[in-house]
Amino acid sequence: MTNISRRTALLGSTMLGLGACSTLFPTPTPTPTPAANAQVASDITLVDGAIQVIASGLGGLGSVVSAATVATIQEAASAVHQVAVAFSTAAAAPAQQTWVQQLAADASSIIQALSGVGLPSAFQTALSGLATLIPVIEFAVGLLAAHPRVAGVPMQPNTARGHLENFIASNGKRA
Repeated sequence: MTNISRRTALLGSTMLGLGACSTLFPTPTPTPTPAANAQVASDITLVDGAIQVIASGLGGLGSVVSAATVATIQEAASAVHQVAVAFSTAAAAPAQQTWVQQLAADASSIIQALSGVGLPSAFQTALSGLATLIPVIEFAVGLLAAHPRVAGVPMQPNTARGHLENFIASNGKRA
């Protein structure tokens, strides 16, 4: 088991535990502000960019990633890009939540498909960054009851943003 899969498992089990506790200690749903909406849109664009770089970079890693896995990830990356475009035009909260749910599902499938694969450290760091930002985005649109920083995510959101920005810059945005 790699660090990514352990982190993903830890994040999932912690989030499940927090979900059970949310009935005892309810957390108010965040009220979106223009600044919060701008941050969510920025985070979704960042997630999309990182996933596009991951998907395009896997072709050069044929010795560690199977062709079937590459095809699955490229399909999910295409779906993530469509979600990012659709989210940018979604004004109402229910529509935003729908797109974020799809983004989370597609990003999670990519993270799970690559867990346990011997990827270069830059890719592993990017996957950790994705695993950190997805729940932050979900919280921001009201899909999670507890803020993910409480849940022991692999890194803080601003750190994740920095890692993803560096990953995209270092590996060239190949969207």
